[in-house]
Amino acid sequence: MPAEPFDVQADLFAQLITSRAAGPVVVVGHSYGGGLALFLAARHPDLVKGLVLVASLGGKGSVTLGDWLLAAPLLGGIASALTLGVYEHFAPTLARFSRSGALAANVPTVPTSVLSQQRTTFLAEQRFLMKERKELDKILDTVHCPATVITGDRDLIIPREAAVDLAARLSNGRLVEIPGQGHLIPRDAPDAVAQEVLELVATPV
Repeated sequence: MPAEPFDVQADLFAQLITSRAAGPVVVVGHSYGGGLALFLAARHPDLVKGLVLVASLGGKGSVTLGDWLLAAPLLGGIASALTLGVYEHFAPTLARFSRSGALAANVPTVPTSVLSQQRTTFLAEQRFLMKERKELDKILDTVHCPATVITGDRDLIIPREAAVDLAARLSNGRLVEIPGQGHLIPRDAPDAVAQEVLELVATPV
């Protein structure tokens, strides 16, 4: 769980890149990680050759009413607790009818303690996001490296419209839409993401 602001985390990643890499790198960020990648590019442009932002934070509409509710100390706790209870009750049945064999195999074996910890982490992340959203919006105009913004037309977490806005806000942004994909594009369409990464890597600085 992020305990520090985006800029502090970005500086830590900059230290890591400096210690491990020679020259600017292509940075890939998914969802929350996309917001962090944007901060990294804004604060350390000399280290970032390009960005691949997959279902990323940043565009108008990427923070929804649901995010606000989950960030509220009382409402967020109640909503997530109810969700966890519903999951525990219905997940085994839903998994049997799922197209995903992995889901059917893994749902019954996930310990309640693990789910509870994930819930705690998720709620903390939501509260952090609400604090940082304005700062994220401010830095978009300062990111000038090539940025590929990938979205799926079935993403219920970061709407397509948010990706369109993000690509338009970035001075060197490019929108890539992958039909039939939801929020977990790196998992469900890894080849498409890898292709976009390789294209940026091959682009001369």
